[in-house]
Amino acid sequence: DEERVARQQRDRLRHERKREREREMRLDNMKGNLKKKKGVDRDADRDISEKIALGLHTGATKLAGDAMFDARLFNQSSGMDSGFGQDDEYNVYNKGLFNRGEASSIYRPKRDDAEMYGDADEQYKKLAGTDRFRPDKGFMGTDATSSGGGGRDAPVQFERGAPAAEEELDPFGLDQFLTDAKKGKKKG
Repeated sequence: DEERVARQQRDRLRHERKREREREMRLDNMKGNLKKKKGVDRDADRDISEKIALGLHTGATKLAGDAMFDARLFNQSSGMDSGFGQDDEYNVYNKGLFNRGEASSIYRPKRDDAEMYGDADEQYKKLAGTDRFRPDKGFMGTDATSSGGGGRDAPVQFERGAPAAEEELDPFGLDQFLTDAKKGKKKG
């Protein structure tokens, strides 16, 4: 009788452990699928510059064999100067990084962008009307109040100030050096 009770208890423990292992396996599989899905979503949401930098976006098709190289460089009798093109032209590559269909799909604005962000002209007018981009304190002599209470009508006119001393005209003594050199005067 005790053996039967002990056997039933062992069977019950085995069954519980098996259910627990299956549950953990299902949870791990679900987490793995979520991680894979998050990675795919993350790669799909990346900016095109990030895709190119990470090597995820390789263009229309993967190149193999001779297609990886510029065909104009092969079978030339005298190297780069035969048939490669003029020096002032800029056609280094024989085909683009992306084909036309793929290039048009790089950035496609969503339909609700205008609703979400508003019209660009509207935004500009709103920003231009604020004092957010005006300095709290201007430079000396440039306050809006000192120039008649408004902005400038013309560019700033600079005046060349007269030097205070003769030394400022020739701070390194270059004029004296040149006159001495012309005279042939030697220091002794």
